[in-house]
Amino acid sequence: MIFDKYTIHKIQDFNLHDAEVAKVTCDYNMHRIEIPLKLCKCNNSVKEVIITCEDVQYADISFYEPWGAGVYVNEVSINDGADIINRLVEYQSNNESFCLSILLNSGDRINILTSKVIYSEI
Repeated sequence: MIFDKYTIHKIQDFNLHDAEVAKVTCDYNMHRIEIPLKLCKCNNSVKEVIITCEDVQYADISFYEPWGAGVYVNEVSINDGADIINRLVEYQSNNESFCLSILLNSGDRINILTSKVIYSEI
């Protein structure tokens, strides 16, 4: 499923809470970030998905662990990315970007300023 600025709110329909984040892959040349997730289902089976962000303009990831160690999704939120865009003069006129923000149970956050997110089941 492909999301843009106008449909990204629908990513909330996927229950990503408690999904395991094993790694984050950044392809600098392709402006792409991939986040493989492992989702535990009710019957204790595991479903693997990938969140792919394309046309990435900015990303930041903290590794501070203010709440202690953890690799599970606590919350996924979307915003207009204004706080990041305001720091990046060349993107201030870009109306297609948004910020995908993933809060981990460690208290760390993954913020990605992008214009396209792809949700794929493996």
